[in-house]
Amino acid sequence: MTNKEKRAKKANEKANSDFSSIPNEAASVLATVLEETPPVHESHHEAQAALEPGLEQSLGPAPATPASARVRGIGTFATNLMKTTELANKEILVKVLAEFAGAKTTYECIAWYRSKIRREAAGR
Repeated sequence: MTNKEKRAKKANEKANSDFSSIPNEAASVLATVLEETPPVHESHHEAQAALEPGLEQSLGPAPATPASARVRGIGTFATNLMKTTELANKEILVKVLAEFAGAKTTYECIAWYRSKIRREAAGR
């Protein structure tokens, strides 16, 4: 087992134990997402190379992703949910973890984003 796989396993175990206060349905969804999440690859190029051994040499180095082509981040996703829905922090956390496989986002992260929105609204 590689270090990356060990870290993922440890994170899954920790995440499963940290969600005892989430309603049963949301907790079961989260547990399913955590168990079924495939390994995360840095790029499509890396994922393709993992699927087809030997392909990496024929493809050459992975191209750089320009900043304008990058997908939205967890912070943007979470704050958009907070601004457009009336979901609680725990519900937003479940949605974030379902959307971003392998994310290490915690309840505290979501609370920080909500606090940031409030600070910005107050002009601080």
